[in-house]
Amino acid sequence: MPSTYLPLQLWNKHWQLNGKQLSCRRCRGVQYFGDTTPFRHERGCIASRFHAQYPFLDLGGIVEQNIQADLF
Repeated sequence: MPSTYLPLQLWNKHWQLNGKQLSCRRCRGVQYFGDTTPFRHERGCIASRFHAQYPFLDLGGIVEQNIQADLF
């Protein structure tokens, strides 16, 4: 994959998108599409300290950047 996809690769390393739900790959905490609240990891999940709390917004930003760069 070209380096232009690095943000998407990093996002995918931490999050899993399955239909209308998104989950943390570490704790399996779930958030549904359209939920604008911060992501709630399961208790004790180490990812809650290191990764963005708005993964849907992050993914939207990554897609928008790729659209602007004519990559999608």
